[in-house]
Amino acid sequence: MTRPVPPTGHENRASPTAAWDLADETASLLADVAVQLHRQPGVGNALRAAVGHLVDLAGCDAATGALFARRRWRLHTSVATGAVAEEADAHQVRLREGPAFTVMRERTSVVVPDAVTDVRWPRWRALIAPAGVRAAVAVPLDLGTHLTGVVTAYWTGAGRPGPDAVEAAELLALHASIGLTVARESTTLREAIDARHRIGVAQGILMERYGLSAQQAFDVLRRYSRDNNVKLGQVAREVVETRSLPGWAAGPTNRPPSGP
Repeated sequence: MTRPVPPTGHENRASPTAAWDLADETASLLADVAVQLHRQPGVGNALRAAVGHLVDLAGCDAATGALFARRRWRLHTSVATGAVAEEADAHQVRLREGPAFTVMRERTSVVVPDAVTDVRWPRWRALIAPAGVRAAVAVPLDLGTHLTGVVTAYWTGAGRPGPDAVEAAELLALHASIGLTVARESTTLREAIDARHRIGVAQGILMERYGLSAQQAFDVLRRYSRDNNVKLGQVAREVVETRSLPGWAAGPTNRPPSGP
């Protein structure tokens, strides 16, 4: 996707016609972003598409996206369009410090107009400034109760984030949040369907090998899951792959117990 040269400061706002053309062009680009995000299979692909579009929309040099579990902010998924940006995000995760973590704490956008002189994250700044990061804009993603996330635009050259770049990043984050939520729900639904299918296949295997009824076979799977602290879907996967319940051999003398 090709983007026109982004405005710097307010110089492109002198003419109402120019402002209208810019708004119309941005709306068209965002509509394309929305379509592309909804076509992506899976959360990782959707996030990768979002950060790629962020580079075009914000006029930055590189961009990253990171999703975290809300509990303890454990990293779930991360993508980057360049090595310097990837390194800058990795330092944040390791240090638990930087604009992305401020975004997650305060749930608002963070602008870093000059990474060399910004004093908010001294340890992170000391690592990323020599690598070439000069400025950044980090924007929150709204992903529901289980995940939180941030997309970050990085400038490594002479450019700096103006008001239009911040607005573009925030609009992109809004569309990305919707696309990522849909992708996650679709992935969860597919996983649930696949797991239920595997459980059914595992039931059939136990019924055939041990002469169990459908309910007895399900009870065996459930009891094994509970007693061994293994998810039911994983137990079913092992049965399908090995054609037997783990730890049990085929034959009437080794018939597994049924019941809760």
